Amino acid sequence: MALRAVDRATTCRFALARILNFKRPPRRRVAVRSWWQRFPRRHWRAAGFIALALGLLVWQLRDGDGRVMGMCGLLNDGTCVINGDTIQYQGMRVQIQDIEAPETQDAKCLAELELGRKAAQRLRELLDAGPFEVIYMGGADTDRYGRKLRLVVRDGHSLGDIMVAEGLARRPDGRRHNWC
Repeated sequence: MALRAVDRATTCRFALARILNFKRPPRRRVAVRSWWQRFPRRHWRAAGFIALALGLLVWQLRDGDGRVMGMCGLLNDGTCVINGDTIQYQGMRVQIQDIEAPETQDAKCLAELELGRKAAQRLRELLDAGPFEVIYMGGADTDRYGRKLRLVVRDGHSLGDIMVAEGLARRPDGRRHNWC
């Protein structure tokens, strides 16, 4: 029986290796890498940029006078604007005592919803404009929802007066008015 060409070459190679006392080279040991060594550098750079961006976002939502006020949501649990007449300030909900603004959550119509969003955005801009004080003026301490009743004042002027002058809020008279 004749050997095929491949079988002959293999047989010859092993015969020659036996004659020359040839040893196979030792298997190269592969170092076991940690999970962090398996990722290329570009992935770590991308992760670093994402961490930096998140850090800048959290820094923008910081507390303190002259701070950037955010709209209340998932990332903002300190000081933020809830709606056009309510803010979260130093861990307490504060109803601005001298105004009543349109609702944003239980709006009766689309016009009230849009005006409520404008009022909330404007209140945020007013609070961002500089340091302000939250002052207790006497009378009832809380409203029926448990919010603290306070005035928000900058340089002796109520921010509620500005909201009323711009048509984004009304003076409270004890009744709920229709914004539609």
